[in-house]
Amino acid sequence: MAPTEESFNTFSVVKSKICQVCTRDKSKYKCSTCEIPYCSLTCYKQHKLTPCAKLQKFAVPIEISDVNTENNENDENKLNFDEDRVDLSEEILENLGRSNEVKDSLCNSDLRKILLWINNSKDPRKAIHTAMMEPIFVDFVDGCLNVVEKNDINEEMSE
Repeated sequence: MAPTEESFNTFSVVKSKICQVCTRDKSKYKCSTCEIPYCSLTCYKQHKLTPCAKLQKFAVPIEISDVNTENNENDENKLNFDEDRVDLSEEILENLGRSNEVKDSLCNSDLRKILLWINNSKDPRKAIHTAMMEPIFVDFVDGCLNVVEKNDINEEMSE
């Protein structure tokens, strides 16, 4: 099957039928600025609490076929995609949630779209690899790693 122009739509999550604000309900509308889909006035108001930007393109094409937005038939595969997976402690997760650097990054609607795209991907490892070509995603990952590494350093000092 030959790729179509739509198959190279870089923000395929924008084509999603799920509200990207609440991630629960079917979307009926889209933001006129960033084109993020939303389902209700409540979600629209929530979305507008953070400034959004004109839709930007990924530097590399992302195939829609890599994304599974209708159902999560690959949940088991998605959860077990990395045998070297490291589970983070509750403390580290709380530190990530309190990190201003991480919170500031998550205010960016483009980053949220990338994260959603990774989450809905049939092959998360490939999606992460592709996303690592985007500076905004790399900055977010660096911010998360800074929090995790600070926690590791603090644990070593307390021993």
